[in-house]
Amino acid sequence: MKFLLSLCLLIFCCMSCQTYYVSVTREAIDRSSLASSFAKTPDPRQLDPPSGERLLIQWNLLSKDVHEDLICSLSLIYKNYEEETVHYKVDAKRDVISYFLLGDRYETTKGIMTYKVEILTKEGEVVKSFKHQLWTKLIKLDDL
Repeated sequence: MKFLLSLCLLIFCCMSCQTYYVSVTREAIDRSSLASSFAKTPDPRQLDPPSGERLLIQWNLLSKDVHEDLICSLSLIYKNYEEETVHYKVDAKRDVISYFLLGDRYETTKGIMTYKVEILTKEGEVVKSFKHQLWTKLIKLDDL
């Protein structure tokens, strides 16, 4: 009986190992994302609600990787085929950052088409990455 209990405990411990990752969640920002929509409370922002998108970027890295100067590089391609790269400093093993595309900038770009997130060392080596399933390098006809 002790052997069976020990075996179960060993299996449970092995299954609870952490995974190391970078992930991105994409959310629409509109009237329904206001807290007052859930709480049914008065809110002047309900008259002119925000419109746009948010990317929620999360990571969980190995402890040995965090001592270096790491950068989170967010590469975006918008629906109007404009490209942008935004950099964030990585200070912690686990963290969450948000990228907002709101208002006039959202209207101009027509929203986010695709994106790629890379955690990079100062030498440019990729530690972890996440690519949207439609991510590809944008081919510009001017370059041909």
